[in-house]
Amino acid sequence: MTERITEVEHARRRRVIDQARHSSEMEGITPDWEGRALQEQYVAGEFNEAELVERTRALVLARNRRDRPAD
Repeated sequence: MTERITEVEHARRRRVIDQARHSSEMEGITPDWEGRALQEQYVAGEFNEAELVERTRALVLARNRRDRPAD
């Protein structure tokens, strides 16, 4: 679902994502291309903040299942 967002909202979203990335990088965490793609879609207005959180959680859970060693 693409939301129509104003330039002001676009700038706010860019600022929030840039701050989040900076904070993560200060802790030694760099989002991979999939995480960055989700962030950019959010900034562009493709979905809202709740959907960003939901999609990010799904991505992390899928990655954890994929990377977990087999029994």
